[in-house]
Amino acid sequence: MKKFLALFLVLVMAFSCILVSCKKNEEEEPEDTEDDGFIGLGTYATTTGTGDGDPVETGNTHTDFTWKEVNETVYVAVDRLSVRSDTRVAEDTWVATVNFGEKYTRVRYNSQWSEIEYNGEKRFVATQYVTTSDGSVVFNDMEDKTMYVSAEKSLNLRRWTDASSDADNIGVQLKRGAQVTLNGMSKNGTWARVKYNGVDYYCNAKYLSETEPGEATNATTTPITPQG
Repeated sequence: MKKFLALFLVLVMAFSCILVSCKKNEEEEPEDTEDDGFIGLGTYATTTGTGDGDPVETGNTHTDFTWKEVNETVYVAVDRLSVRSDTRVAEDTWVATVNFGEKYTRVRYNSQWSEIEYNGEKRFVATQYVTTSDGSVVFNDMEDKTMYVSAEKSLNLRRWTDASSDADNIGVQLKRGAQVTLNGMSKNGTWARVKYNGVDYYCNAKYLSETEPGEATNATTTPITPQG
């Protein structure tokens, strides 16, 4: 009986140690605190060997769709977006890759494809990866300024301005107090463009501070005033 009790106590102690270890790891897991008030553009799609940012489902030709005629400006809302000569996703239809924030004239579109003017030609891009709203994709350049991450635990630096739950665009995750260089602000003042290790990323502007935050989690941040 004594041996059984001793073995039981050993097992209880071992289990308690495991629980403490798990809890510690859980507490140390960085917290993403920058997912409010941001646009969500759906899952970013990459088609291997044929470019970036194509619709998940595509038709064989542009005659398969019902088009809406327009004359408007659209902005690239993802990191890279394929421009195609037709609505057929293949290597022989790929024309070029355009980048986040670039603007083009759209002449017609449907739920999957948008026809744009590109270098004097009519070309096609995925509708879900362009936007007519310039607030979070058009950035005003700023003079370089040293800023600090003031989020509770960590801040995600993203490759384009989408922080929805299904966005897979996190380039770097920085802990509180990390230093970055601010060089631009979005037109709507929500996003900051920062340089870290020589690369430009985008993050929630409210989690940046001009002063280095202390250890307290309720440190006050200095608001960033958009320019332009």
